Amino acid sequence: MQAARSAHDVYYGANGLAAINVGGTTIHSFAGIGFGTDPIGKLIAIVRKNREARERWLRCKTLIIDEISMLLGGLFDKLEELAREIRVNPKPFGGIQLVLCGDFFQLPPVMRRDLSTGIVPL
Repeated sequence: MQAARSAHDVYYGANGLAAINVGGTTIHSFAGIGFGTDPIGKLIAIVRKNREARERWLRCKTLIIDEISMLLGGLFDKLEELAREIRVNPKPFGGIQLVLCGDFFQLPPVMRRDLSTGIVPL
C-alpha cells in the first residue's frame, strides 16, 4: 500500500486497530466529529469551526476506509452529507473518491441499546 500513497490519499479505519493496520487514523478523528452522535447540522458547525478538520476535508482526494462493515450506516450517511457541505460540492461525498475495504459478510458491529426503547442511538 505504501507505493500507491499520494499526498491527497487519506487512509482510515472504522476502528482503532483497522486504522493502525492501514497506517492512518480513525474516520472519526479525520472527520473531526468525535463519536458522530450529534445531529448533522451540529456536526457541520463543529467541523466548520475546526480549521484542521475543515482543511483535511478540503485536501482529501481519495478516502480509503478499512473495515467498512464496522461503520454504522447512519454515520456513513452523516459523513457523506458532511463532505458535500464542507467541500461545497453537490457530488456524492463532495467529489471525494472512496475506496471501501473489508469483509462485507462480517457480522454487524456490536452496539449498546437503550434498554427502555430497544433503540441503538446514532
